[in-house]
Amino acid sequence: MADSTEKTVSAGRSGKGMRWRLLKIFVFVVILSALIPVAYVGWSDLYSRFLEKSSPIILQDETFPRGVGLAPVWYRFDIRDSEAGLDEVVVRIRQKGRSYELLRRDFSGETQAKVEVQLPDQKVALEEGLATLEVKAFDRSFWSNAAEQRYEIAIDFRKPNLEVLTSQHNSVAGGSQLIIYKAFDENLAISGVKVGSRTFEGFPARGLDAGFADYPSVYAAIYAIPPDQA
Repeated sequence: MADSTEKTVSAGRSGKGMRWRLLKIFVFVVILSALIPVAYVGWSDLYSRFLEKSSPIILQDETFPRGVGLAPVWYRFDIRDSEAGLDEVVVRIRQKGRSYELLRRDFSGETQAKVEVQLPDQKVALEEGLATLEVKAFDRSFWSNAAEQRYEIAIDFRKPNLEVLTSQHNSVAGGSQLIIYKAFDENLAISGVKVGSRTFEGFPARGLDAGFADYPSVYAAIYAIPPDQA
């Protein structure tokens, strides 16, 4: 009779212990289920801000100069990093084994920035010929991801030679006129006639007369005089 009572008590205690263990497992599962989304969001944020391996993007401005002459020119760049954000941008120019630092700029995690440098710079001793403009951008990730772009630019301090071939250029306000001229320059980019704030660009004269086909340095330009021009 005593043995039967002990077995009943033991079984009761065993059932109570099982229910307690199941309750603890249930609570653990509930807590774990609540923490998983938090951990996922935290890990995603950590990855996107500090552990990502995507490099910044360097884009040149639409009006990117072909080279450097006597007049100062501006080189502009759009730097982007949509994840960890920008940390530093360095711009250098290299020529004949020499390197000149034009810009070093620190950032605080901005996702986009515009940087610009001016050439020629008084601190930079450039010679005529070719030079390499080097742009480097670093982000704020753990890996300090880097992007680099290099641009070959021409250095030319010589003025173009110009010779007007036509002799009659009389025109009246509201009228137009044709001019034919020679323009000599190895790096000639544009030529023409400037009237006030407007520039009338010249074109190869062979397009006007086939007789100029053998003279690639001969240009023609048609320009107009505004009616209110004195």
